[in-house]
Amino acid sequence: WCGYCRRAKALLGGLTDKITVDESESGEVLRAIEREHNGHDTLPAVFIKGKFVGGFSEVDALNRQGKLKQML
Repeated sequence: WCGYCRRAKALLGGLTDKITVDESESGEVLRAIEREHNGHDTLPAVFIKGKFVGGFSEVDALNRQGKLKQML
């Protein structure tokens, strides 16, 4: 249901086949968990190698800077 989530999955999936997607039926529950753990309350919440990197905007910016593929 989340357009930014679909865009993040497409971007990351185009760079690597080693992605894990954890989807929740309740966006509000996931947002509450994200807020509690890292202060981020929008979707998606992207982690690379266990490190929180942000949402789609941050992932897209890393890709445009040529840094995202190196991180994967």
